[in-house]
Amino acid sequence: MISQFQFFPVDSLSFIMGSLALLLLPLILIYSVKYIRTHHIHYFIPFFILALGIIGVFFSKDFLGFFVFLELVTLSSYFLIIQPWMEDTLAAGFKYLIMNLIGGVLILFSVLILYSQTGSFDFIEISKLLSVGAIGKLPLISIAFLLGCLIKCGAIPFHTWLPDAHPAAPSPISALLSGLVINIGVYGILRFMFTLKIFFPVLVWIGVGSMLFGVILALRQTNIKRLLAYSSISQMGYILLGIGIGGGLGLGGGIFHAINHAVFKMLLFLCAGAVIYVTGERQLKHLGGLMTRMPVTAAFFIIGALSISGIPPFNGFVSKSIISAAVVTGREPMIKIAMILTAAGTFALFFKMFKQIFLGDLSAGKWNVKEAPVIMLFPMFLLASACLGMGVMWRRVLVVFIYPVLGQYGANTVLSVHKIWSLESLLHTLIVIGLGLVIYGVGMRMGWLGSAVPWIFSVDRIYVSIGRLIVMLGNIIRDLQFRSLNFHLLWVFLMLLLFYFLFRFIA
Repeated sequence: MISQFQFFPVDSLSFIMGSLALLLLPLILIYSVKYIRTHHIHYFIPFFILALGIIGVFFSKDFLGFFVFLELVTLSSYFLIIQPWMEDTLAAGFKYLIMNLIGGVLILFSVLILYSQTGSFDFIEISKLLSVGAIGKLPLISIAFLLGCLIKCGAIPFHTWLPDAHPAAPSPISALLSGLVINIGVYGILRFMFTLKIFFPVLVWIGVGSMLFGVILALRQTNIKRLLAYSSISQMGYILLGIGIGGGLGLGGGIFHAINHAVFKMLLFLCAGAVIYVTGERQLKHLGGLMTRMPVTAAFFIIGALSISGIPPFNGFVSKSIISAAVVTGREPMIKIAMILTAAGTFALFFKMFKQIFLGDLSAGKWNVKEAPVIMLFPMFLLASACLGMGVMWRRVLVVFIYPVLGQYGANTVLSVHKIWSLESLLHTLIVIGLGLVIYGVGMRMGWLGSAVPWIFSVDRIYVSIGRLIVMLGNIIRDLQFRSLNFHLLWVFLMLLLFYFLFRFIA
């Protein structure tokens, strides 16, 4: 399924994701040199640990190595999100840490049960065992691993850490979180699927939900980085949709979009970081008229916005077209409608963002604003060039990078997909742009874009209620104790007994 390279243990899936990381990490490092003005030790030491963790995840040859490096990514990201001199970042970092550690525990639980059934952590060994006989407890293993990865990639309804972590982190780290870190969850799902030769059709509906709710929540944001964070949730939905559909078209489109998302979302976050760097503002209402002061950043932002909106000739258009073709093959009209609405909402979202940042009159106190430093513009230039190059030379990208991963799932099927550049695709693009402008116009007139998110959309309320319940139960247990050593030893004995029987039941 995944063709092997001679330099074991790297296979084609590791190669494509690892290469992506090795290309993008230096760009973030270059950007950070100028962006990070103070506390360099606090920033760069965790950054290099994070880079090591990301590369380790993609080049691990077994599930245990995958888990160890994954948690290294979690911990190092936490120290980059929190900024001890800014108290408001601590809560966001704590939420990120708790939710991602829960995801890590689920993945570890799955991996240990898998080891108890196979006696191995190695991807290739486990795959070989499948050809001999079935693996026991596979449904339990699969559910736990999938839930852990969905938390890691910020899919609905496990997304709540993502829009808090992005605004708290420095802009280069926000770009890294959105471009590579959440893609690790996608990589984990693909690795698990390819190793155990199973598929998750439920990802189709998780993807559709993430697409729609992500773009709806993004449209209502006024903070630049929260807006981009919610749009990442929506784009993750496209990727999960493709993976859930499966086959040559679905997997090819999903993997291609994961690569594209890393590129254009990093570009958009770096553009937003440049605006924040020179203005000190994150709220859209405090910005405006920057086109004349930051023309290069504005041009790069336009490329990123068109890419993420799926407008030709940029890369997002190609991967979304392939996923759309997979949906048509599956004959699911409701999913097709959801894709059109999401694309139109995405176009409206970034039209709103561009208009409020770069058009209109300069805000008060912004007369001295000038273009971002060249060292920050250089990574943005390379990413913008990649958005255009991958869109124009999409066949080359598919042949060199995507086809080796697809293996038996029909590389030729993806290549023979309906013509990317056709009258139908042009009509689809015009519908998306027209509907997006309608959404923007009606939303602004009705006051829907930029107002507070209704409580009905707040999954946070559910998690907070669960947290309060856990605290209440903890207080009850605390009050039951009589501060006696014997009582404490009894509790320890009962907990050990409970875990013993639980493990015996599972294993």
